[in-house]
Amino acid sequence: MMNARNAFIKSIMGGKLILLLVFVIFSFINGYKDYVEKNPRKFMTDAIIVGVTGAIAATFMCFTRGRPDLWVNHAFIAMLFFFFYHVTREFSGYFKIKDDIANKDSKFKKPLAITAAVIFGLLLLLVLYNHDTPNFSQGILSGQNSFMAFFIEALFTTLIFTIGESVVAYNHDELSLMSVLETIAIYGGGHIMLQFGGFYAFLYEEHK
Repeated sequence: MMNARNAFIKSIMGGKLILLLVFVIFSFINGYKDYVEKNPRKFMTDAIIVGVTGAIAATFMCFTRGRPDLWVNHAFIAMLFFFFYHVTREFSGYFKIKDDIANKDSKFKKPLAITAAVIFGLLLLLVLYNHDTPNFSQGILSGQNSFMAFFIEALFTTLIFTIGESVVAYNHDELSLMSVLETIAIYGGGHIMLQFGGFYAFLYEEHK
């Protein structure tokens, strides 16, 4: 029988694949290319910086978790994942759809909000049940207590991702305090959930 920890890990891995698949499908359906045609250099800058920031965050965590042997593989995979994620996100029309949803009259706003709340609620239940504590005994933050080490790690990774997403938002003329806070909430909250749900233990401790 699958336990809660394995259910969380499989949900995260499956969720990433589903997210990419959805973006790929909508890239073919919508083929949104206005931004790419008008701003080809900005588009490439966006894709590269999203990929690079993902690789930096992945590399940093390999060292905080005492697994420097994994940093090349993790950085390469993260770079490819986030680069492809952004390219498909752009061609799917995500940013245009996002603007439409922000409109109070959007018919998609309520069902998407309900769906997101249900998914978040289910993942949160698994996180609270697992409550997997971080292990920094072998990493570059081993001199810190567990709370401070996790705070530093979360702060750095969230800051890195926020920089990347802020560049994208700036190039799309959508940068605002609200967009920055939204990114911080998504990546900071995501980091906490991945830790206490057991995903980081799966990445760094179970494959030694």
